[in-house]
Amino acid sequence: NRDWIIVRLAHKGIIEKIEAVSMASDKSEKKMARKEVQKSVQGVKKEWAIQMAFGTSPFVDRMALFWHGHFACTVRLGHYATQQINTLRKHALGNFRDMVIDIAKDAGMLDFLNNKQNVKSRPNENFARELMELFTLGRGNYTETDIKEVARAFTGWNHDELGEFVFKEKRHDFGKKTVLGKTGNFSGEDVVDILLEKKQTSIFIAKKIYRYFVNPQPDEKYVNAIAEKLYSTGYNIGETMRFIMLSDWFYASENMGVKIKSPIELVTNMMKSLRLDFHRPVAVLFLQRALGQVLFNPPNVAGWPGDKAWIDNATLMLRLNMPGFFLMNKEIGVRVKSEFEAARPNQKIKQLQADINIKALENEFKDKSKEEVIAGIVELFIQTPLTVSHATISAGVDDTDRENRVRYYLNRILSLPEYQMC
Repeated sequence: NRDWIIVRLAHKGIIEKIEAVSMASDKSEKKMARKEVQKSVQGVKKEWAIQMAFGTSPFVDRMALFWHGHFACTVRLGHYATQQINTLRKHALGNFRDMVIDIAKDAGMLDFLNNKQNVKSRPNENFARELMELFTLGRGNYTETDIKEVARAFTGWNHDELGEFVFKEKRHDFGKKTVLGKTGNFSGEDVVDILLEKKQTSIFIAKKIYRYFVNPQPDEKYVNAIAEKLYSTGYNIGETMRFIMLSDWFYASENMGVKIKSPIELVTNMMKSLRLDFHRPVAVLFLQRALGQVLFNPPNVAGWPGDKAWIDNATLMLRLNMPGFFLMNKEIGVRVKSEFEAARPNQKIKQLQADINIKALENEFKDKSKEEVIAGIVELFIQTPLTVSHATISAGVDDTDRENRVRYYLNRILSLPEYQMC
């Protein structure tokens, strides 16, 4: 599978950089080698976005992006980010229990929620709290005592320098624990089973799936149906997603084009649609920052709020102007403070320069009428009824210019607010 090869190659290069740290002969050399390791996460952020756009398993990556938001985690090292992608993709349509356990053992998560510091003599409650509040039950369905007891179950969970999971027995609390009314010598895996036995967990996950894939406004009847499917299949994600996508209500008009595309969805969709080949790969990272969604860098432990939170004055104008920049060489305003912003004003624009390839669309519509071209592009890229007429879209376009008319119409349509929706 080409997707996995991309990730493995990125991982191999990062491991070589880690080995360079241990082999460095002096302090300055070690410092430079460590910086290279820390910078490696930027390459993984870029590679995953490219994979989402051009990989061979788009739905797996869409699901992995959803779980990335669910298990929100800031990861600062490339090899940890690579391992986390692999875990999310491996379980994206698999079993939720397996994914929770593997994420609990993930080096990035162990660091982010301080579980490396969770030891028998001094339990750290950060991971235990988020496990129940954000990953399974949801707020208000457990007590502070439950948090303390769950933290004890995850003592000794650690990782080595390469990010491989290590269980440190001497740091683990093997005593009896009481979690949600059950008492026993529980391990971390046992705790996950206890949490999943509660139907509240299936309801919590079902609501997040509904809001992400169906409609930002949950319908309790359908959320409960999803939860029942998830619970009855032993938390089989693939079976649950099949149930959703074979349901009539999934395709109801009120659920079409009602969700604002996340920045990652918007950028990767445009990369795929226009076959964008950026002159500088850093553009993929630059757009993540400019639009407000940087992979492996959520705003907080709850992840990105999504929907209307994606839009403000700056990001809306960038979203609407991006198609014109790539298709028509129009000027575009980009305001973002980041390590990618150069001192020269026009440097930001150079970072976004790209070649496009829309030959397939041009060939498909070369013998079509103006109405057929517009209708065809709308059908391909727009999911909600247009608020403008075809006449408005075609106004001022020279339809006799057969070489460029698809480009003109494509620019007009992708610049509509409707293109922002999915």
